[in-house]
Amino acid sequence: MYGFIDDYIPLNMEEILMRVTQEEIFHITIGEIPDINKKYISPIRDDRIGECFFNYYNGKLYFIDFANSKTHMDCFGIIQDKYNISLTKTLIFVNNHFKLGLNGIGTPVDIKFKPQDIVKEVKPYIDIIYKIKPYNKADIAYWNNYGINKENLIEDGILSILWYKFYSNRVKREIIIRPKSLSFIYTEFFPKVKIYSPFEKKTNGKWIANVTQNDIGNIKNLPILAKKLIITKSYKDNRVLRNHGVLSIWFQNEGMLPDDKYLYNLGKRFDKIIVLFDNDKAGIIAAKKITQEINSRLPNTARYVSVPIKAGVKDPSDLYKHNRFELINFINKSNLL
Repeated sequence: MYGFIDDYIPLNMEEILMRVTQEEIFHITIGEIPDINKKYISPIRDDRIGECFFNYYNGKLYFIDFANSKTHMDCFGIIQDKYNISLTKTLIFVNNHFKLGLNGIGTPVDIKFKPQDIVKEVKPYIDIIYKIKPYNKADIAYWNNYGINKENLIEDGILSILWYKFYSNRVKREIIIRPKSLSFIYTEFFPKVKIYSPFEKKTNGKWIANVTQNDIGNIKNLPILAKKLIITKSYKDNRVLRNHGVLSIWFQNEGMLPDDKYLYNLGKRFDKIIVLFDNDKAGIIAAKKITQEINSRLPNTARYVSVPIKAGVKDPSDLYKHNRFELINFINKSNLL
C-alpha cells in the first residue's frame, strides 16, 4: 500500500516506462503523440523550418534535430533541455505530470502498466556509404596543426574520403557528396560512422553522422579502473590530450549526453572525472550539467574545467595550435594527469 516508506517504488526511468510510454512522455513537449513519418518544429530552440523528426533505435524513440547541438534526444532528455533541469528533476516532473506516485511522491490516481507491445524496429534514419583515399599533404598538414600525426589517425580509424552518399529525409532521395575541401570519416564506431569536413559550415555538411549519444570515443582503450578520467567533446581534443599523456574519452558533442547507465559506469570505474568542454557559455553550461548528473549518483566524483579565454581559443586543440607550451601548462595547473 502506498504511504509506507518500505513499500515505495523507486523513482527512475525504468519504473516510469513501466507505467507510461515514451510516446506519452514526448506528448508533454510536442503536444501530440509522435509520428515517425512527420516533420516537427523544435520545441527547445527558435525553429522556423521544422526539419526535426522521430525514429526508433533498439526500441528507444529519439527526437532528431540536426540543427541543435544535441542531435538525438530521448523522451527524458528533451524535457531536460526544454526546461533546463537535471535528470532527477525531470523524473520528478514526469512522475507528477502523470500522477504515478513513485518514491512516495504524490498520490497515484491510476497506477497503470503499459501493454507490452513489441516496438516495430525502424531502419536507421541514415546509411552512409563512402570511398576512402590515401592521405594527401593537405590532410596531414591539417592534423599536424594539432600535433596529430598520420600514425595517430591510422590507430584511431580516421580516414580521408573521396566521396560519400546517404539518403536525405529532407529531399527524399540519395545524395552524393564530393567534398571540395578536406573531409574525413571516423570509423571507430563502424558500421556507424561520422564525417568531418572542417572547412564547411555547420549548416552545410560540416558534420554528417549516424552515431548516437551512446557512442563514446576511445572508451574501448580505457583501463578497467583508474584514478582520473577526462571527458572531452570531440576526437580532436581527445587525441591532443592523449598525446600529452592524459587519459580521456570524447562525447559526440557537448549536447549529446550518454544514457545515465554509461555515466554511472564511468563514475564507478574512475575516482575522479573532469569534464573539459569549450570555454564559451554553451560549453560551460553543458559541462556543469554532466558534472551535476555524475555527482547526483556519486557525490564529489566530477568537476569541470575549461581552457583560458584567448582570441580564437575555445578548447584544448585550439590551445595547442595557439601555443603548445600553454596547453602543457594548463594540463599541469588543472591537474589533468
